[in-house]
Amino acid sequence: MDLSGNLLNKSVPELFQLKFLKKLSISNNKISNLYPLPEKLEFLDLSHNLLCELDLTYMGKLKTLDISFNGVFSLLGLPTQLKYLYAKSNRIESVFEVPRFKNLLELDLSYNNLNSVKFEKLAQVDSLNLLNLAGNPLEE
Repeated sequence: MDLSGNLLNKSVPELFQLKFLKKLSISNNKISNLYPLPEKLEFLDLSHNLLCELDLTYMGKLKTLDISFNGVFSLLGLPTQLKYLYAKSNRIESVFEVPRFKNLLELDLSYNNLNSVKFEKLAQVDSLNLLNLAGNPLEE
């Protein structure tokens, strides 16, 4: 289901009732507080909204999550079984939570607020094939 490019900013409780739904895009809206979403989603695009905090831990089937272009500070609250996590252009300051995502294949943390990166933390994710850290204020 694609609801992107609207002016959604309030809860749409009917979405939670779509229990069969596996793919949902609600990008390019004005969502600041996330409402309950169908638990069986495998793909979720929340990019280009006004989100700062997320609690999606109840979404046990989610494989792909795009939270790019929001105001997210932390990767806490995200389901750990993700394979693809796109979090470009947020306010993330640490990669401390990354080792929790043991199945991660792709991680985009470009254009965040990362001053330093502990690569030993990232190395704990053996499955990681793609890592994008471009555009961060990284220091030596």
